[in-house]
Amino acid sequence: MNDSTEQLMVRELTKTFSITAESLPILSGVNLVLNRGEALAITGPSGSGKSTLLYILGVLDQPTSGEIIQFGENPFEFNATQQAEYRNQNIGFIFQDHHLMPQFSVLENVLIPTMVHQGITDDAEERARNLLERVGLHDRMHHRPAQISGGERQRVAVCRALINNPRLLLADEPTGNLDRSNTESIGKLLLEINQEQNTVLICVTHSRELAALFPKHQELRDGLLVSETA
Repeated sequence: MNDSTEQLMVRELTKTFSITAESLPILSGVNLVLNRGEALAITGPSGSGKSTLLYILGVLDQPTSGEIIQFGENPFEFNATQQAEYRNQNIGFIFQDHHLMPQFSVLENVLIPTMVHQGITDDAEERARNLLERVGLHDRMHHRPAQISGGERQRVAVCRALINNPRLLLADEPTGNLDRSNTESIGKLLLEINQEQNTVLICVTHSRELAALFPKHQELRDGLLVSETA
């Protein structure tokens, strides 16, 4: 029997938006179990709810019903302050737009999540430097985002997402602004780090090329997660 403290479990998750007098169902009973070290790509048409699902898993949005247990905890039982701390310590986010701070160096951008609760420590800076070296940016640490390429900026965003050793890594269209070569490079990097760091990795993407790199691939269709071949 698998240890629930090492799993992400989603049971009958629903999300409905109210538009004037009507209700618009987006997620209609999503079920999902992933163990640490596993990686899933989720595809689906625009408007199918992929980003909504990711935001709920990232505790950035509330489900309408259902249950989410992340590593033995239900973060939706926490208050807002506790949820913010939980996100910072347990979840790493990578978005289509890297959201780097232009006034900060590459190294400073990676360290931003550590400033929230503990401030920048020597250990955190060492980890940031090691991560940047791991992704081939050891000679870019003191550059500003405008001084590096799009692919390099997204690698910085990956490092920033990993700085607090998250157990859950969520990527929302992480290669949407990149060419085919950089898409493959970022995809392989995410999967390598997923194994090295023993995270649960979930990537939402329109890119079939990126999804094909993942060992698990499901489609969000009619509000449900289904096998890509179903």
